[in-house]
Amino acid sequence: MGESGTGRAAPGAPPAGVRPGSSRHSEAPDTGSLRSDMIGLLRRINATRAHLATIMSIQMAA
Repeated sequence: MGESGTGRAAPGAPPAGVRPGSSRHSEAPDTGSLRSDMIGLLRRINATRAHLATIMSIQMAA
């Protein structure tokens, strides 16, 4: 719950799942066309997912 007990986050608090001080924030692509923007976003997500899969497999093997 937030500071006021209403279940809402405190003003200025990061969104759920975001650590304070995280440097993983990146801007969404803005190429001028929705199709190109979506392709760029999907490529970025796919690259992040591949990195996460590598880390998880190393952790599970240990």
